[in-house]
Amino acid sequence: MNLKPFVMMVLVVSVIGCYQKEKNVKVYDIPKLKPQQPLGSAMMSGDESSGSGESMVASAGSGGNLKWVTPKSWKEVKSQSAMRLVSFNTQESGGADVSIVSLGAMAGGEESNVNRWRDQVGLGPLSGEEISNSAMSGQSPVGPYRWFRIYGASSAIFVAIIKPGGQTIFVKMMGEAEELRNNEKPFLELVRSLNYK
Repeated sequence: MNLKPFVMMVLVVSVIGCYQKEKNVKVYDIPKLKPQQPLGSAMMSGDESSGSGESMVASAGSGGNLKWVTPKSWKEVKSQSAMRLVSFNTQESGGADVSIVSLGAMAGGEESNVNRWRDQVGLGPLSGEEISNSAMSGQSPVGPYRWFRIYGASSAIFVAIIKPGGQTIFVKMMGEAEELRNNEKPFLELVRSLNYK
């Protein structure tokens, strides 16, 4: 059997195919995105420092389409997660970890989220009704929120959930239980300060 004619035909078809213009290929020019200001960057106003490193006034910050007022005793820190709009510590070093995260509307249900946070502090799950009964509520400029105090043996989590339009915004503070008790008021001030740019 002579394969020479078959091999020649494959070569000719391949060469011809390489030189034809592709009619279904489209080329798009996509503009390069401008680098954004670092998320959650603070804009200080007034007297920024007392000399001791502690902020004398609250500062404004923003990320995504949100802005907020940072509690005066909190320190903005570099976020370890790309999901966070901003991260704070409640003290100069250490303290509780505070974050603001904005996700799409389908960011998990309240029951599954609260039970996940309960697990993080060593607690068992609750029913949807028990979770709903434990929720507290309030109002921010972006809409009503529900928030939860979740105390484990030594650590705790406070979380506020706001669901404006097609978003779910989480403001979460976690750390030692006593630190969270001491920072409940600034936490709620942060939640109530959330607004759109």
